[in-house]
Amino acid sequence: MIVVGVLVALGADAAWDGKVARDREREALVDLLEEFEVNDTILTRDIRANEASYARARELVRILRVPDGVEADSMAGLLSRIHEGGRFDPVTGALRSVIDGGDLALIRNRDLRRALAGWSDRAEEARQTSLAAQGINLTVLEPLGALIDDPGRLGPGDEAVLASYLWAAQNASFQQEPLLDELREIADLIRHELDR
Repeated sequence: MIVVGVLVALGADAAWDGKVARDREREALVDLLEEFEVNDTILTRDIRANEASYARARELVRILRVPDGVEADSMAGLLSRIHEGGRFDPVTGALRSVIDGGDLALIRNRDLRRALAGWSDRAEEARQTSLAAQGINLTVLEPLGALIDDPGRLGPGDEAVLASYLWAAQNASFQQEPLLDELREIADLIRHELDR
């Protein structure tokens, strides 16, 4: 009788621990999904801002090559709006909490666990790329401003400045598009786990 009682108590305790672990997993997944949805919004907005910045940069390059009587004020206004591109700065509080708190092991889906573990590095890489592109943009803004005073007369060095600016403006979005796809895949994995 005592042995049966001890076994029943141990079984009940194990069942309770399993329920607590599933509840903690669910709570973590809900927080992570909310965070990934916020990051989706931020990253989508940044991609749009970078695409708009790239379009303005292409337009300014076109104008500088063939001024077509465009006023210097118009070019200066376009130049001032070029560097308004987005710089991805992800929200990672829930993910940090899950990883640092040791709750990543609670997530039963191996693919999701692996994706979450790698996400911080990918997001940081994208943030650093965004910072580098922004730094190039700011470095190039001054020489571009000087070109506005004398449009239509671009030398080889001026062309190189324009090419580097276009590269930086375009590269920010190119780096962010695959990151957005990865972010959405992780969010879908989280949704799948929550629906189970």
